[in-house]
Amino acid sequence: MSFFKKLTDTAKSTANTLSSKSQELYTAGRLKIEQTQIEGKIKDKKTQLGDLVYKAFASGLEPGSAAAAVCEEIKDLERQVAELDQKMQEEQAQGQQAGQQAAGQQPPLSEQASQQSAAAANCPRCGAAVEPGGKFCPGCGGQL
Repeated sequence: MSFFKKLTDTAKSTANTLSSKSQELYTAGRLKIEQTQIEGKIKDKKTQLGDLVYKAFASGLEPGSAAAAVCEEIKDLERQVAELDQKMQEEQAQGQQAGQQAAGQQPPLSEQASQQSAAAANCPRCGAAVEPGGKFCPGCGGQL
């Protein structure tokens, strides 16, 4: 492989990695802002609940169904926050995977797959011949 071909491939890989990382950061930021807004609503609902309970107490009454309704709203908002947490974790995992692929890397193989690829004497990614017991492919540099 010529020097210029390697340089071109490296530049493409770097551009792909930067693109995937910037998309990952944008998505994470958007989800975090949404989560912060919902947490603000939860705080407001808890304040509202406290007011309802105190007014009922001051009147000598039970808080009643109004307080229960606010509690349900809080519960729903907390569920939304948990869903956003899950989305952020999924986006982060996808971003890491995309970054590895854009950089031409593959996630490490399991022990069993590593042993099988060493026995086959060919790289599972690029097909180049590898020495038995080798840890990295001489063709693509991937971990065996």
